[in-house]
Amino acid sequence: HVYTSSGNFSVSLVVEGPGGFDAEFKFEHVTVGVPLVADFTATPLSGVEPLNVVFSDQSTGSPTSWDWDFGDMGTSTLQNPTHTYAVAGSYTVRLTAANSAGPDTETKIGYITVGNTPPVAQFSGTPLSGDAPLSVTFTDLSTGVVTGWFWTFGDGGTSTLQNPTHNYTIDGTYTVILTATGPGGDGTETKPNYITVNVPAPPSANFIGAPLIGPQPLSVAFTDLSQGAVTAWAWSFEGGGTSNEQHPTQIFNLFGTYTVTLTATGPGGPDTEEKVDYVVVLPPPPIVDFSAIPTSGIVPLTVFFSDTSAGVAVSSWSWDFGDSGTSTDQNPSHTYDAPGTYTVSLTATNAGGSGTETKLDFISVEALPFGDGSFELQTAGLPPDLPWIVTSGSGHVIQPGSGPTTDNGMPVEGAQWALVSALGTNAATPPTNPGGLSFPPVGAAGFAQSFAFDPDNPVLIFNAAFILFGPQASTTMNDFMSVDVTNGVAARNLYYADTFSAFPNTSTRFGLPMTDVEAVGVHLATIFPNAVAGDTITLAIQTGNGGDATLSSMGYVDDIFLRNEARATYRNGRGINPPCYIADPPILGSLWTAQIDHRDLPTANFVVILIRRDQVLNGPNTTIGEVLVGGATVLDFPAVANPAGITTVQFPVPLNLSLMGLGASQGLIVGQTFCNAVDFELGFQPTAPIPAADFSATPTSGPAPLPVSFTDLTTGPVTSWNWDFGDGAVSTLASPTNTYTVPGTYTVFLRVSGPGGLDIERKFDLVVAQ
Repeated sequence: HVYTSSGNFSVSLVVEGPGGFDAEFKFEHVTVGVPLVADFTATPLSGVEPLNVVFSDQSTGSPTSWDWDFGDMGTSTLQNPTHTYAVAGSYTVRLTAANSAGPDTETKIGYITVGNTPPVAQFSGTPLSGDAPLSVTFTDLSTGVVTGWFWTFGDGGTSTLQNPTHNYTIDGTYTVILTATGPGGDGTETKPNYITVNVPAPPSANFIGAPLIGPQPLSVAFTDLSQGAVTAWAWSFEGGGTSNEQHPTQIFNLFGTYTVTLTATGPGGPDTEEKVDYVVVLPPPPIVDFSAIPTSGIVPLTVFFSDTSAGVAVSSWSWDFGDSGTSTDQNPSHTYDAPGTYTVSLTATNAGGSGTETKLDFISVEALPFGDGSFELQTAGLPPDLPWIVTSGSGHVIQPGSGPTTDNGMPVEGAQWALVSALGTNAATPPTNPGGLSFPPVGAAGFAQSFAFDPDNPVLIFNAAFILFGPQASTTMNDFMSVDVTNGVAARNLYYADTFSAFPNTSTRFGLPMTDVEAVGVHLATIFPNAVAGDTITLAIQTGNGGDATLSSMGYVDDIFLRNEARATYRNGRGINPPCYIADPPILGSLWTAQIDHRDLPTANFVVILIRRDQVLNGPNTTIGEVLVGGATVLDFPAVANPAGITTVQFPVPLNLSLMGLGASQGLIVGQTFCNAVDFELGFQPTAPIPAADFSATPTSGPAPLPVSFTDLTTGPVTSWNWDFGDGAVSTLASPTNTYTVPGTYTVFLRVSGPGGLDIERKFDLVVAQ
C-alpha cells in the first residue's frame, strides 16, 4: 500500500479459513513522515574581522542531524552554531540536514562577507626633549594591517618611513601625528606637544695634544674634545699658527713653550679653551764628545778630561772612567791606580735629553816596572812606601830601623830588608794550595806591588824567612807567611811557612824561632803561559794569625828581582883570539858543565874565570863582562892540564838565587892569552816540574822511646828538605830518622823545594808513641 500523505496509520488484518476467521489490529503501525527540506539563516551576514556569525537551522522535515561547512574550513554539527571569521573574505556556507527519510543540503554562495579592520595608529619617540639640533628617532607601534605610514613632525617635516629619524633644528614644542593606512582604512595617532626642543647652550671647548714635550721640530696632533653642538673650530698656536680643522696637526720648529687656544662655535654660540705653555719643545740632546790628556802612561796615571760636547745648554755631566770611578764635573781629572785598559763614557744632559759617548779602551795604563825589590830606597823604621802598597795591617816596618843591623841572613844584600806583620789578623786563612796554583790567603796582612810582565825578564826571585811568635794553635788554625803572585785570573803560591815549619834559628831582633832564609825563584811565563808584555802581575807578601790575635808572627823578605833565563851568547867568532867553547848556560842549583875547546892552544894550562864588570884583568879583553856577584870574590876553575883536545870541566853553581839573571862573562885564560869567550847569564831553569811532597814512616806506633825512619817519596826535582817531627825535632836530610822519647801523638811536616818551586805535606797524628 502506498501512503501519499504523511501521518500515522493503524493497520488491521482479518483472515478467514475453513476453520473460521481471525483479526489482528496494530495502532498507528505505519508512520509516513513530512519530506525533509534543509535551510538556514545567519546574522550578521557581513562585518570586519574578526566577525562572529550566529547560524539558525530553518530546515523542515524534522532533521535529526546537521553538518555545517562555513567556507573557511570551519565546520560544526550543532543545530544552531556560532562561527568566527578571522580573515577577511567572501564565504559560501553549506548545511546538510538529515532525518530518517534521508539528507538534504542547502548551499548559500558568498553568503558571509568579512572585511578588514582599520589599523590602530600608535608610536613613540626618543629623546622627547633636548637642545637644538635635536635628533629624534620615532618607532611605529601601530596594530592591525598597515600598508603605509605618513608622519608629520610639527615643524613642517614629514616622512613615509615606518621608523623615521627627524632632526629638529629650531627650539620649540612640536605635535607629532602618525596616520597608518591599511586594507581596513586609516588610523591616526596625534600627540600634542610631544617633542620639546630647547635653545642650545654654547659648546664647552676642550682638547688634548700629543706629544706635549719633545725635541725640535716637534709635531703635535691635537684632538677636539669639546662637549655640545659644534659647527666650527678656530685653533690658535702661539708663534702664528692657526687652523680651522677639528683635529689639526701643528709642527713647532723652535724650542720653547707654546700656548694653544681653541674656540669652538655651535648653535648656542662660541666657547674658548686656552692652555698656557701647553707644548714644550726641547732642544736636541747634546752631541757628546770629549778628549783626554794623556791617554796612556804608567800607573798611577792622572788624566785630564775635557768635555767637547756640542748642543744647547748642557746642564749636567756624568763620567764613567772604567775603573768604578765617576764624576759629575764638566772637565774632571781622574787618577788610575791600577794598570789596565779602560773604556771611558760621558753622558751629557740638557733639557732635550741625554747623549752618551763611549770610547772603548780609551785609556791605557801600564804597570810600573818592578822596583825597589831590595828596599834600599825605603826609610828604615817606617812602613813600606811606593812602589810598594800596604794592602792591610799596620805592623809592617822597613828594617833595620833601630837595633841589630842583621838577623840570621837578612839583609841578603844591601843594608835594608822588610818585615811583614800578622798583627790584628785573627782567624786568617792560608792559601788553599801552598806551593801551587792556589786561592790566596784570606784575612792576612801585608804589602804588594803590581808590575808589568816583561818577557825579557820573566824570572821572579826573592829571599824570605818566617819568625814564629806563638805556638801551634791547632792542626788547621795557625800563624803563617805567604808570598803569592797573580795576574788577576790565576794565582800561585811561591813561598809558605807556618807553625809546622822547621825553626833552626833564633831571631836576633826578636828572640823568636826563625826559619832559614830561603831563596825562591819562579818563571812567570810557566805560571801564566798566555802572558804578554805589559800584562799586570801582582806580588803580595802577607802574614796571618790563624788562632790568637794577641800573638803576631812576622816574616822577612829581601832581594826581590825580575831577571832573565839562563842563557849563553858567543862572542867574537874566530876573531883575533883562539876559539873556546862552553856548551850550556849555567843553571842555579845545578852542576854546570863547561866544554873547553883548546885545540888551538894544545900546550897551555887554562883557567875559567867568572868576572865582574868592575874587575880588571891584565891582557886584552879585560873590560868585558857584567856584574855576577857582589863583593870581590872571583869564582874560577883551577888550572887544568891540557890533553890537547876538548876538556870537560864541571862546576857546581850554588842555589843562590840572588845571582839569578845577573849578566856575566866567561873568559878562558891560557897563560897570558885570552881565547874567545862566551857571554852567559846565570838563570832559573823554567822547565823544572814542581815537586810533589810525600813521605812514609815506619813504624808509626810503639812504646817510647820510639825510633821512626822517614822515607822521602817526593816526585820531581828536590834540592832541599825541611822536616818537623812534631816533638820539637827537625831535620834537613832527605830520609831522616827521629826517636820519640815522650809518649804522645805527633803530626809530621815535610817541606821540599827544588828548581820548580816548593810543596808541603802534613800527616796529622801520624806517629803514636806509647
